[in-house]
Amino acid sequence: MKAKSSILALGIGVALSGMMATSQAQAGVLGSSIFEISNFFIQNADGNVPTGITINSDVRNGEIAVGLNGVNTGNTGNAGGSGNLNILPVQLGAPANILGDNSTAILPDGSGTFSRSDLFVSGTIFGTGGQGLTRSDAYALSGDNQGNANSTIANNVLATYSITVEADTSAQFVTDADVYLKAFVSNDLFNTASSANASISFSVDVKNSSGTTIFAWAPEELNRGVAAFGVAGFNDVGGFNAYTGLASGFQTLSTGVYSVTIQQKSTAREVAVNQIPEPSIIVLLGIGLVGFGFVSRSKGSSLQA
Repeated sequence: MKAKSSILALGIGVALSGMMATSQAQAGVLGSSIFEISNFFIQNADGNVPTGITINSDVRNGEIAVGLNGVNTGNTGNAGGSGNLNILPVQLGAPANILGDNSTAILPDGSGTFSRSDLFVSGTIFGTGGQGLTRSDAYALSGDNQGNANSTIANNVLATYSITVEADTSAQFVTDADVYLKAFVSNDLFNTASSANASISFSVDVKNSSGTTIFAWAPEELNRGVAAFGVAGFNDVGGFNAYTGLASGFQTLSTGVYSVTIQQKSTAREVAVNQIPEPSIIVLLGIGLVGFGFVSRSKGSSLQA
């Protein structure tokens, strides 16, 4: 009986140490979307900005928002006359100041538990070339955290132009873009409800003076997303892509007044669900098992007596 009690005590020790090791595991979930537009122009068949286009007005607005574990915050801004629109990063969680303003650095897995958004726009497609950066990151280093980061320019509007075309012309939009999309769920959260996603969108819409869309462009390369889940085969997706010279194809713009709306957006969301028992529960369970082993040894001693 004494031998059986020793084996039982050994089994309890192994089981308890295994549960404690599991409870200390580092789980991680992240969604990251970095979307940079550059060299964005309207050009004619000769590759030049068409002449005879007058900008009547140029307005750009921006809005960024982040949330973490039920807490939400954000910021807005606007600029006109081709001025820069720079909304400083907004972040919840830690570590703070992990990235600088307008950074495109890619963060490693396990960077912390935070949600962060950033936004920057400059230039004009009718001359200097438009530039735009939207960034969203949502990271959770351990379970039981929920985060989302949305970096949106003016509720899907980056800039709205009113232009006058003084003579019929054929033109197209062209741009370069760098895209990083990542969705990741660590193996610690296998078969849980944990999930992450990251996406981008970009579009150009041209309307005539009566409000009818005469031309729309939304390249599939810049309208997509990735998603990861706590199940086999879907826990680490995405990566970096660079696109050069994406072009809309040519469209004839007749003499008249038009509105041109450019939209750019990036989003990231994650939910980490940790189903590992709380440490306090494990400790109580361990005490109960040790007590059971002690009682078993006591009974064995009584029988031998």
